[in-house]
Amino acid sequence: MHGSGRKLFSGISRFLMLRSPALCLIAGLFLALCSAQLFAEGRRITAKAIFVPDASLMDKVRTACSREEDLMSCYVKLIKEAGAPDDAVNFIKLTDEPGYLRKLKKAGPVDIAFADFPFRANENHGIFLVNGTPEMINVDDLSAIAGPVLEEDPGYKALKKKYPDIGLFMGDRFSDSSISVERLKTGKLKFTVPYRLTTGCRACEDVGTARIGFFFDPKGVFEGRKLIDIRPAKK
Repeated sequence: MHGSGRKLFSGISRFLMLRSPALCLIAGLFLALCSAQLFAEGRRITAKAIFVPDASLMDKVRTACSREEDLMSCYVKLIKEAGAPDDAVNFIKLTDEPGYLRKLKKAGPVDIAFADFPFRANENHGIFLVNGTPEMINVDDLSAIAGPVLEEDPGYKALKKKYPDIGLFMGDRFSDSSISVERLKTGKLKFTVPYRLTTGCRACEDVGTARIGFFFDPKGVFEGRKLIDIRPAKK
């Protein structure tokens, strides 16, 4: 809460203390609730976190940071010097990878963050589900998907029987069509994300698509991942 707000509530509390301890307690509870709400709002990822470095800045970063052991710290230092707002820096730190927020799509209470990671060798785009609980989920944390979500599905088993080395990889993460969102009748949110199924490697032939759902309750609390379907590739 801002200083002027604290002073106001402090004055009200002193006034009420002289009149009624019970009213003072109520005012204190109200102050705590307001502070908690403002703190939560302050942590939300908004459009203020969007910061797209231009080509000259990226050239400067590559030159200055290419030999640094801590690429992240070097990157953050230079983009802050170039005018990146605190919100943008905080977003980068949440991803724990040098990059930037390119676009934010509001879905409420959970939003979709489209990010770019120029220092990756492959797959330079990413998608994060933000502002829910937890505050950020990387949809391409494949370790949370590959085994427990896929293994028992009959469609996946059929593909794995045909392609024993079948691999799961992230799909397109640049366009809006990379992810869809639906509000269910229960008020819950379902985000559907497609993943590539290949014969075994990133550059290998696509043999299908796995669509995974990310489910949140009406308040934005993450409930888990679930396989929507397996779609064999069209020959």
